[in-house]
Amino acid sequence: MTHDRTVARAIQVGIVAPAVLVAVGVALQIASRDQLPARVVTHWGPQGPDGFDSPWTFTFLTLVAGLGIPALMTVFSIPAMRRGERSPMLRLMPAIGLGFAALIVTLSTGSLLVQRGMDEGSAPGIGPIVIASYAAAILAGLVGWAAQPRQELIQPSERRVDPLIVAPGERVAWVGRAEAGGGLLAILVGAALALSAGAVWMWIAGDPGPALILTGVAALIAVLAGATTSFTVRADLSGLVVRSHVGIPRFRVPAADIAEVSVIDVSGLAQFGGWGVRVVPGATGIVLRNGSALQVTRRGGRRLVVTIDDAATIAAVLAAASEAGSHADQD
Repeated sequence: MTHDRTVARAIQVGIVAPAVLVAVGVALQIASRDQLPARVVTHWGPQGPDGFDSPWTFTFLTLVAGLGIPALMTVFSIPAMRRGERSPMLRLMPAIGLGFAALIVTLSTGSLLVQRGMDEGSAPGIGPIVIASYAAAILAGLVGWAAQPRQELIQPSERRVDPLIVAPGERVAWVGRAEAGGGLLAILVGAALALSAGAVWMWIAGDPGPALILTGVAALIAVLAGATTSFTVRADLSGLVVRSHVGIPRFRVPAADIAEVSVIDVSGLAQFGGWGVRVVPGATGIVLRNGSALQVTRRGGRRLVVTIDDAATIAAVLAAASEAGSHADQD
């Protein structure tokens, strides 16, 4: 019953409530259509209105962003909750979606309604509407958070691994790759392509400012994708090294600093708030997919988690390295 209630409330907050807000906003926009000029102000610059288009532009924005973004954020969290995972992040995602819907609906509807009865090409400033939009977003987000059941993080169970037996003088190493799953790659590639297409459109339209920004963001996403979606993992008796295939970032845990080694099951969204290189209290994660992962606990208590196939074998190698390092310290 609690499981069903958690999922149902997330859907209500992240999908149903935004749909209601969007329906109200769109209804108000359509009702004011006869009082609006044929072309309304759609963008305000430092010197005042500098962008004009059909009033339906605001309605399109309200529908696409007000429904699509909250639904996307909620859909990411629902499968994990249905699997029984719990985390404050899973509770936060629908709440953020609701807050975003409130922001878009208030901003687009308010920007349109203030132009009722105005001449084409003229409109008052929207500073108060922007402030009201952010206030509405914060309020809706807090309501969305409070409306959902409390979710405490469920820590994954650890599976200890016996050290690999290494004969005196024998050398042993494990080398492999940790690579992103298809879903994460699709999101990154899709985002880069969409931004690139937008940048090309802006360059063709002769709007260099936004075009330059979109080009820079697309390039940044491409660089981040290259640096955070594929890692070389090497474990031997000297310890663990995890290095991006472009060279950075790089993580190293010497054998002498290994306190414990185990295998755990990781849910990127629930435990780390997403995928990629993640830093959370007490741990650093190279989380490229959900599933089996290597967990190395340093002597200081901080953990390094790497999602990788054959985690048990690499854990056995590192357990042997830790044991060898402990014997060296005693000597």
